[in-house]
Amino acid sequence: MEAFIDKVLGSPMLLAIAIGLLIVIVYAVLKKLFKMALFLLLILIGALVWFEMTGTPMPDELEALKEKGKETYESVRDGVKKAGETAKDVKDGLDKLGD
Repeated sequence: MEAFIDKVLGSPMLLAIAIGLLIVIVYAVLKKLFKMALFLLLILIGALVWFEMTGTPMPDELEALKEKGKETYESVRDGVKKAGETAKDVKDGLDKLGD
């Protein structure tokens, strides 16, 4: 195994191929995980809509999850606003340096 690793690391062509394969594998795994997470999110949203439409009281776990989702949304929204303001400040600072 050590000889194989030395051979791959010693040849720029083999190293480029190995890195390319590694990137493809990581991309495929992340793509699958994203699809699975999206699927589970859609099921959760469907369950929440079902409970709201039928008037059935939600289980406590779903209600807590719904509240946590709202808090997370607000936190992310605030973070994005702050990042936008920071980016604007940086842009303004760079414009002043350029003048």
